[in-house]
Amino acid sequence: MAGPINETDIQTPMAKRKNSWITRRLHDALVWFGKAYIEFTYWSGRYEHIGEDVPREFWETRKPLIGALWHNRLLLIVKAWKGDQQISGLISRHGDGEIITRVFESMGHKIVRGSAAALNKKRKDRGGSAAFRQMTTMVKDGVTMAITPDGPKGPRYRLKDGIVMLAKYSGTPIVPATYSARYALVLNSWDKFLLPLPFSPGVFIWGNPIHVPADASDEVIEEKRLEVEQELQRITDEADRMMGRKPIEPGEPRKTPSPTPAPESDAHQTT
Repeated sequence: MAGPINETDIQTPMAKRKNSWITRRLHDALVWFGKAYIEFTYWSGRYEHIGEDVPREFWETRKPLIGALWHNRLLLIVKAWKGDQQISGLISRHGDGEIITRVFESMGHKIVRGSAAALNKKRKDRGGSAAFRQMTTMVKDGVTMAITPDGPKGPRYRLKDGIVMLAKYSGTPIVPATYSARYALVLNSWDKFLLPLPFSPGVFIWGNPIHVPADASDEVIEEKRLEVEQELQRITDEADRMMGRKPIEPGEPRKTPSPTPAPESDAHQTT
């Protein structure tokens, strides 16, 4: 026999519409605050840009690149970009990904919804296969892509294969990028997210470009994965030390790395 019905369990259509309206307004406020915080933190601080000669070649010739950045250095990374080309990024389909997506889109950038964890894999729940096809097409069409290859859940500072496979099938080099700030909060999250504070000195650093051959074997894919991981770690540690911060330790290394073939798609080698 069914138990008594609690009045709080019953929502009228009017109540649902009210809750939906409140949620949308809350999201709108968070998006506005997120954009304002990024702009104010950058322009009120004193940020040095190191290694800009690397991406400048791409900016001036309007060629795409695949930017690699750690998940905990996501907030201000758009300020590293000096070119006038649109940047596209990969943001997870988790709830907080919706807010991040709207913030970056409000700043003029395009977002692909998916997950670095599922990138280049047939996992519909995270949109990995669809995201891989979409990004490969976009990069071939000249769109610069930014990816956090240790997201959305880590391990921290451990690169997944997807970004390397994207470079292989699109024929586009990977360029690591990072930043740090002297005054910042380190959140108690899996990635130790770095939240720069306004009026803080800071630094952006670009790493060396890494090319992945179109005919790369599994062994070469693994070599390139480690190369990107180590270069991105090198410049991130350098940025932290320049700002007087102790570098954040990486998570546990991958136990059995095994590159995954590209999903069935139109992602063919560049000719």
